[in-house]
Amino acid sequence: MVDDSIGSGKRVGDFIQLMTNSKTFLSWWSGGFITLHVLSYARTRQSERVILERTPGSDHGARKIRLSSKLKFDNDLVYDVYNIHTRWGNSCQSILSLCSSIKNIAKDRRKGFGDVMGNIVFYHSVPNNIPGLLFSKNNGWNPLFPNRSLPDWTIDLLEKKTNSSESSEAGFEQLQVSNSMGSLLKLIRAGLRTRASLSRRLDCDERITQELVDQAIQLGLISNNIRLLKAGEDYLLKEQRENPARKPDYTMYIPQSWCAGQGTVQPSDHDASKARVQTDSIDLELMDGDDGESSLERTDAIATSSPMRDVPQYPSWARERHIPHGPTGLKE
Repeated sequence: MVDDSIGSGKRVGDFIQLMTNSKTFLSWWSGGFITLHVLSYARTRQSERVILERTPGSDHGARKIRLSSKLKFDNDLVYDVYNIHTRWGNSCQSILSLCSSIKNIAKDRRKGFGDVMGNIVFYHSVPNNIPGLLFSKNNGWNPLFPNRSLPDWTIDLLEKKTNSSESSEAGFEQLQVSNSMGSLLKLIRAGLRTRASLSRRLDCDERITQELVDQAIQLGLISNNIRLLKAGEDYLLKEQRENPARKPDYTMYIPQSWCAGQGTVQPSDHDASKARVQTDSIDLELMDGDDGESSLERTDAIATSSPMRDVPQYPSWARERHIPHGPTGLKE
């Protein structure tokens, strides 16, 4: 099964259900004579669960042929729906607010189909899982990609940008290291070792991660046990010198603990009246403050008193000496 971009997984799941409606196909599928491969350029991690739920079969231990062995996924890019920061950058919250503020777009399309918030478009088509303000044409709204297609000027702009960005370097600088390879080296330096954890952080399938690891081993950047070698460290140092990390501006920074909202400064009328009743109920002899103000020590003691109050407790009688009508009164 071939698709360009899998967002929610509903379309692929519907196709599989249509095929398994055939009794002959279903019997072959149950017998393990058919294996389905889902091929796509990109997919979300959440779509895999949706597709598995719509496919007949199970991974139960009693099953001779499990579902996961008959349904395989092969994708170049695998990303998490909820990790929006990796796709939209530091301004992701502003972008989300902008998408939600366009009332001309239907509510279920403002963040894309299934609220995926995708950011991938193709020359042949624009997926409907990208924000609706980019492709939806409702109530006079003119989108950037009308009819879910790329205009000619967009294609020309992308191709010119690609041609102008091509460059080459010499010596050690001739080593062509892709962005994915650089991200892999940074994650390995941070301490990640397993291919599963690397694939989750790189937003790609484990097969792609394995190819990157094998390529890095061949280039002499990492060792066989996924440790940085000198060449890999030199590359990261070189990249750090050329692209230094941008330091945040803390000149106007105010700690959040210093900020007080109106609700904490101005108590409500209900709280004020409640506090007044509690203050007036205290005996005047127990007040050590000014007139009309109760002792802070007294009010704190009342506010923080434990449910187990200090009351006199008398030792209980033994079981054989139990008095049915309770103990007698205390004599003075």
